[in-house]
Amino acid sequence: YTVLYGNSLQIDEQKERAHDHVLVERILLDSLAMQVYDFERRDGKWVLTAIRSQDLHVGELSDFLTFYAHFSTDSLFQQQSIAQPLSYSMIDFEGDAAYIEGTIDASQWVSFGAEMPRNEITNIRYGQTYNPHHVVMQKCGLADGMQELFTFEKRGKTWRLVAYEN
Repeated sequence: YTVLYGNSLQIDEQKERAHDHVLVERILLDSLAMQVYDFERRDGKWVLTAIRSQDLHVGELSDFLTFYAHFSTDSLFQQQSIAQPLSYSMIDFEGDAAYIEGTIDASQWVSFGAEMPRNEITNIRYGQTYNPHHVVMQKCGLADGMQELFTFEKRGKTWRLVAYEN
């Protein structure tokens, strides 16, 4: 599953807060539509209180999601939308350091980059706020607990992937 944040600090903040209201957005990138599931905690149990559909062009994330729909499915556009250089951080499985940090050239993304979620993503809204020029996508694995962070920034009218962390 994925969660979108306005900045990376919100990732830790959402873990610290108790939530009584959560929205789960099923974002259909290929049809530019979204289904929103509204959940509330009542008497200690989560209850689905509403389901609604909306156009992807509505809402504070519409500009980013329109960009991401194209970015995730068009390899040429993706290559053109990667910062030069790209900040890159990954777990050091073989060495003494916790992470290996550095940069890679945009052309190396094909070799070192992650598989991008495409066609359909989720967004779990715990109450986070969004920045119209900065989005952090957290991709979480259910089975293995692994996570990846993709940081996107908009400069002028152009969104770019500026950092990747595994």
